[in-house]
Amino acid sequence: MLHKSLKSVLLTLPLLFGAALAQSTVTLKHDEGTTVVPKNPKRVVVISEEMLDIAFALKLNVIGVGSPRIQPSDVGANGKVNIKNLDKTFFRFGNMNNVTYVGNWMTPNMETLMALKPDLIIRLYWQGLGDYQKLSQIAPTVSFSTDRTDGWKSAMTELSKLGGKEARAKQFLNDYNRKVKDAKNQLQKAGVFKKYSKFMVVCSFASGTDYLYTGNRVANVMRALGFTYNFPEGIKDDGGLVGVYALSKETLVKVPADTLVIHVPFTNGVSDTIESVKESQNLLKQSKGHLVNYIYPAYSPWLGPNTDRQMVQDLSDAILKSVK
Repeated sequence: MLHKSLKSVLLTLPLLFGAALAQSTVTLKHDEGTTVVPKNPKRVVVISEEMLDIAFALKLNVIGVGSPRIQPSDVGANGKVNIKNLDKTFFRFGNMNNVTYVGNWMTPNMETLMALKPDLIIRLYWQGLGDYQKLSQIAPTVSFSTDRTDGWKSAMTELSKLGGKEARAKQFLNDYNRKVKDAKNQLQKAGVFKKYSKFMVVCSFASGTDYLYTGNRVANVMRALGFTYNFPEGIKDDGGLVGVYALSKETLVKVPADTLVIHVPFTNGVSDTIESVKESQNLLKQSKGHLVNYIYPAYSPWLGPNTDRQMVQDLSDAILKSVK
């Protein structure tokens, strides 16, 4: 028969182990389920710039990145991202020193991921995205969609549970909201809202195609600034979700006079990109709407905490400059 003291110890061990595990892990709710992850991850791989922007804002220790924007010329022979090529782009918001490129965001290289031995994988999610089980076999994986009215905010709030980053996330959101308020005041004083209460976001491609974006790619920031989306005839209000709609050339010339047309050429920060979509530019100028050109900074995601915070000021400046 076991001695009472030994029996007591044996009974207590599972409780102690459970308490220790609870202190070292956290459960995150995400768009593909609920996952127990390390509370203080040391080796984080991030797939997509949208999630990378959140990781930057929370100062997570990123060791690997999957990206559609990073080019072969941006990666060294050792597989590391060449920060010298990227130091003046979106990537300046975080620490990219000694970060390994793990491939495209849709088809990351599983062998490279395994070799990195991450303790957490964070990726952008959309309906139909695969490989979750494969990634989860390598490390705990969480997937967050930004196809929601609050964009990146709910994802950042959930990820702020890592390493006790809640206070940092709250401070970042407060700073973002303050910048939005200040920009609103500037626009209000300039009388912009009286003349242009509505907006549209048109993204043009050099191929000659034009799309309406209603949730991200500037639209979320314009909504935050207090503008109302002007949906063209035949397109229903989607409530601020990530809607993408092909536009006819006829629609471009029918923008009403109370509408700001934020023209966002598809680009990676190329300075001569306006010239590549000149036809669309000319059609928009023929409309009664007011044209505002906005070029995304190089390598930027379509939305994210750092991206949007910078965009609030850059976009409001562009609007104020254009209406003078």
